[in-house]
Amino acid sequence: MARLTAALVAAAPEALRHEKGKKSVAAQFPEFRAWHALLKPLFGIEPPDWTEKAPPAGLPFGLLDGESESDDGEDDEDSEE
Repeated sequence: MARLTAALVAAAPEALRHEKGKKSVAAQFPEFRAWHALLKPLFGIEPPDWTEKAPPAGLPFGLLDGESESDDGEDDEDSEE
């Protein structure tokens, strides 16, 4: 049981790790956060680090919001000529 729980916690996607509202995936599957919290007290297994990480720096503005890189309709290839 300890190995199965540790494997489930290790394989949990980022969306399951932090609840972001009542309809978030993490809210629908709270057992993953419970397993993460119980790994150390029940089995003595150090849980993986689930601290929320900031988005990577250097991405174009708006790219994380679903916008494309060139929303102005111009191709990047045309600007090189």
